[in-house]
Amino acid sequence: MFYRSLLSLLSIVSLIFVSGCIDNSKLTTENLKNVINHDLVKNQIYIAIPGQSLESGTMVKPFVIFDPNYENESNTSSIYDNMYKQGLIDYAFVLEKSKLLNLSRGVFKKKVEFVGSVDTKGYSLTYINDINRTLSPTKYPGILKAMIGNLEVRDFVKTTNPYMKDGLKTIDIEVNVKLANKLDSISEEVVIDSYAYEEISRAVISYKLYLDETERRWKIKSSTSAKIDIVKRFYRSICSQHF
Repeated sequence: MFYRSLLSLLSIVSLIFVSGCIDNSKLTTENLKNVINHDLVKNQIYIAIPGQSLESGTMVKPFVIFDPNYENESNTSSIYDNMYKQGLIDYAFVLEKSKLLNLSRGVFKKKVEFVGSVDTKGYSLTYINDINRTLSPTKYPGILKAMIGNLEVRDFVKTTNPYMKDGLKTIDIEVNVKLANKLDSISEEVVIDSYAYEEISRAVISYKLYLDETERRWKIKSSTSAKIDIVKRFYRSICSQHF
């Protein structure tokens, strides 16, 4: 009687365990999306942050943008002209509104060729920890970058029927993506004004998946690059708006 009850109990436990297992080899949207999301999370998303020297291209703390509207501000004939600075200031005010940085207006020393140091008005920038933690240089004058999240699948754009290639069950998938794991401090206004929304929304990434019969799960055979460059898009925008 005891053994019969024990066998019955083991059968129930076994049934519960088997029914609770997920079959990763099935061709389901959830399985395919999980595989692709595991890869997409590696795509770190950066936005532009005002904050490196306009002249030397190096990180400067505290970063100062000299006010182009100040009457003693000297004009330059290079890309670092007053209108470019105004574009950085306008964007910095958007970031300050979302509490990503603080702008402090004051008078600062500026080196002017053939003159030396002069006093001129401007804005000193300091950043919150979420931004400060991942700040890194870029090749664009006056612009640093900071990470705000990564990517995940938004929708499947196109999928093929499974087919055999090199003895493996294979499927081709195109996906569009969305911003994931966004920092809480990043507002929707910043996502839009930084051009993160525009760049991410238009990205389409292709994946070739195959079924690993041994491990009974889908794996990535190859994929295309996301080709998302939000910082470059921002730089081109302020150049086109202010030149």
